[in-house]
Amino acid sequence: MKRSLDIIATGLLIVLGGTHMALTPLFYGEFNISCLWFVGSGMAFLFLGFLNVTRITTSSEVNRVLSLIGNSLALVFVICFIFLEQTLAAQGAISLLVLSILLILSISKFKQPILTH
Repeated sequence: MKRSLDIIATGLLIVLGGTHMALTPLFYGEFNISCLWFVGSGMAFLFLGFLNVTRITTSSEVNRVLSLIGNSLALVFVICFIFLEQTLAAQGAISLLVLSILLILSISKFKQPILTH
């Protein structure tokens, strides 16, 4: 059950990042620094999703620690964004939920022994 939830949440994070980047032209009519930051936020979610894939598919302690740090920082970022925007739009709510799940699952990985191949 936890593994399935981990895979679904990680997949959603990758889709969120890709969608964020793909929708950039709809929100920005020209290529400028704001546009670049918007794309960069999508890339950050995409890369964090890739990092979570490595956490799920390997037994590396380094992957566990890095995904825990990345998921924690991303969750703080989303909370700050929601606080500054003073609204909880759908993308904020989904991001908050997905990152909370991934953070909890990242923490729970530390309770399991490292698998050996």
